[in-house]
Amino acid sequence: MKEEELKASQQVIAAYKEERASMYNQRSQERERLQGQWSQERERLHQQWNQKEEELSSLNKNYLKTSNKATAFMIASVALILVLMVFAALVVLKKIQF
Repeated sequence: MKEEELKASQQVIAAYKEERASMYNQRSQERERLQGQWSQERERLHQQWNQKEEELSSLNKNYLKTSNKATAFMIASVALILVLMVFAALVVLKKIQF
């Protein structure tokens, strides 16, 4: 009877060890799968971040170009207005002198 009990308990222990090993393997596989997903997601977010930085840089450059053009246009407009004012003043002064 003791031999049968010993064999039965050994079988129970073996089944328990097998179940534990199976659970460990499942957890390991799940951890590897999640790490792979995390790495892919991190890489995707990194690429998205770089793309947004490039877009922002491009927008900033375009803004500076547009801003410089607008400033040049405003300076030219003011200069033209000043020239016209001087011309008008000269015309008025000549009319007054005559």
